[in-house]
Amino acid sequence: MMSQTSGLESLSELVRTSAASGVARRVLLLRTDDLPPALSKPEQLKRAGHAIAPLEGAHRSQRYDLPSGRIVMCWKGESANLVEQTMDGLDRILRENPIDAPSLQTLAQLFDLPGDGDALLSAASAGLDLSNSEPVPAPVEEIVPAAAPLQPLLPAELDRLEQSLSGTDISRFARRRPVSYYNGQNAQLAWEERTLSIPELIDTVAPGRDARSDVWLFRRLTRVLDRRMLSILSDPQELRTAGPFSITLNVA
Repeated sequence: MMSQTSGLESLSELVRTSAASGVARRVLLLRTDDLPPALSKPEQLKRAGHAIAPLEGAHRSQRYDLPSGRIVMCWKGESANLVEQTMDGLDRILRENPIDAPSLQTLAQLFDLPGDGDALLSAASAGLDLSNSEPVPAPVEEIVPAAAPLQPLLPAELDRLEQSLSGTDISRFARRRPVSYYNGQNAQLAWEERTLSIPELIDTVAPGRDARSDVWLFRRLTRVLDRRMLSILSDPQELRTAGPFSITLNVA
């Protein structure tokens, strides 16, 4: 039988792995134990669990079941539409008892790894009584073999890669990095930097290859990716909700 803390242990391992690799992930923490009694009936809790089902369709999604009925969903990429569907479903449940219900932001919190790792673990375990849980076994040192060196990306492979990228949706590799300024009291968002996660993209479409091994080939690849990034940003839905942002283009 799974111990009470096993879900938290797995989540902690995810945070450590993300911090070590630098691979970005989005995380939603659903705290169903914050629901008032009027919204904590079995049928409503079941509906809350079903509300996050859209996120199971996100890229490389993972689910972690925590103590007290808390649930964590983790995935790669933005998946803004799936997040919106999930939030709408949870909001409908809260509107059934708006007086006692917590805010949507309290019930469902979003985090970005690796930067929000500590905040995620703190929120996931806050208020839990783990005094009677099984002791966590001491970690066993594992010898991880060194990864095989990456091989150079060859011109013929780049040509096939360009053809593949021309008809592939790469929006899941799009990243947003907030750029803020301090106004004397608190941080204010100035704009967002929009980029593509090239290491993740190459690891997916050309595993084992070093795209930066040849400067000329890499410059050609970035021009292809720049065009794909502009295509993503030209989507009317994307522009409708966009604030100020910047992008870096290869014009050489």
